[in-house]
Amino acid sequence: MTGTRSRRCAVAGAVVLGLLVTIAVLAPLLAPYDPTARAGAPFATPSATHPLGTNDIGQDLLSELIHGARISLIIGIVAALAATVVGTAIGVVAGYARGWLDEALMRLTAILLEASLAFLGLGDITAKSWGTMLSLAQSRSAFLTDAWLWWVLPPGVAIALTVLSFALLGYAFEERARPALRDQPVPVRRQRAVGAPVPAPAPLVIDRLTVAYGDRVVVDGVSVSVEPGELVGLVGESGSGKSTVAGACLRLLPAAARVTGGRVLVCGHDVTALGPSQLRALRGRRIGLIPQEAMSALNPVRTLGDQLGEALTAHGSMKRAAVRARVAELLGLVALDPCCARDYPHQLSGGMRQRAVIAIALACEPEVLIADEPTSGLDILVQADVLDLLDELRQRLQLAVLVVSHDLPVIERIADRIAVMRAGTVVELGPAAQLVTDPVHPYTRRLVEAAPRLRIPADALHGAVSPPWAEAAK
Repeated sequence: MTGTRSRRCAVAGAVVLGLLVTIAVLAPLLAPYDPTARAGAPFATPSATHPLGTNDIGQDLLSELIHGARISLIIGIVAALAATVVGTAIGVVAGYARGWLDEALMRLTAILLEASLAFLGLGDITAKSWGTMLSLAQSRSAFLTDAWLWWVLPPGVAIALTVLSFALLGYAFEERARPALRDQPVPVRRQRAVGAPVPAPAPLVIDRLTVAYGDRVVVDGVSVSVEPGELVGLVGESGSGKSTVAGACLRLLPAAARVTGGRVLVCGHDVTALGPSQLRALRGRRIGLIPQEAMSALNPVRTLGDQLGEALTAHGSMKRAAVRARVAELLGLVALDPCCARDYPHQLSGGMRQRAVIAIALACEPEVLIADEPTSGLDILVQADVLDLLDELRQRLQLAVLVVSHDLPVIERIADRIAVMRAGTVVELGPAAQLVTDPVHPYTRRLVEAAPRLRIPADALHGAVSPPWAEAAK
């Protein structure tokens, strides 16, 4: 469906742009008059002789419109290409260099913008273009008479069609260049009604899940369930398929990945069979995600309060006062000062940012929480704090939590059960204490033996005095 839509956009854009280019090329043959010569009485109304009437000095507006296509399209195409190439280079360099070089490059960008404004007629007004027609209509009081109908509307429509054609072509090109923008096709192998609730004994049931990239199977028949108030750890080496399983739980897989077998039930709904609107309703409300990199997940130019508020209002309308109150409540829930709502991500420490994304994941009170490497990049003490927070929240809120990690010692501290993955399959699943002390599978034994363990005294983790707002949140 996505490929068809992309092709339709490309065809529509190409047809419109091709028609405009043809008119521009054949302008001398199509125009009934010389656009610079006086062809009739000033402000003549549209007639058989002058289909779009004349301007204030008697020049034929249809001829101006046809000839104006030449300069407008040339400048528009050249400016678009130049802005794309140079703008990309400037953006990359400015993003890395910053400082005075960033400022100088932004000035260069302004020059490019001025060049592109000629497309709208804000450059040389002596050259015939659609933009100059609009500019002259404004300066010569066309809006005070009925002349604006045939002097202003035609070039305005021509500019709109040109922009639309570029937009359609750009959309089709971007979708092909970035496969992640393509919709995941809804599987048709299931016979039941799409989105129909399926009785399930647990909020999260992964049932014989199989995921493939083309012909290569990366997840093969994985089955794991998570009960309310239970925390299950999914561990394994890099490339074992654990993050793919986590992505499949929310149907956030790369474009090349396909669920080829099994199902994922979230609160009785098969995620792999839901339509786009049903999937949007499920995410956030029923299942939340704690991403691997908090700094990448947070918007750097919006405050934490704004981002929490967006998560709240994405699934329903709330009054502003109610949003502020709920934001403060969520920050307290993850042991952050409510004043942090005014801060930007870069003003927070790594641990605070991780708590912030946990708060966003919990905003709409989901029943299932997927945490993909939630302690990645944090020092060991902060890792312990974040894991203790997850442990406390899942017990207090009775969440079904699936934590993905490559670090077995980190997970074994708080997990009720641990599933060990290797080469796309679960090789062992059992209670955390039993799996660590008496592993059955040879790979699990090697994993346990290879994992370094640093025992941290309890008073080192819990000896600090919590601030008053954190105690009040408990």
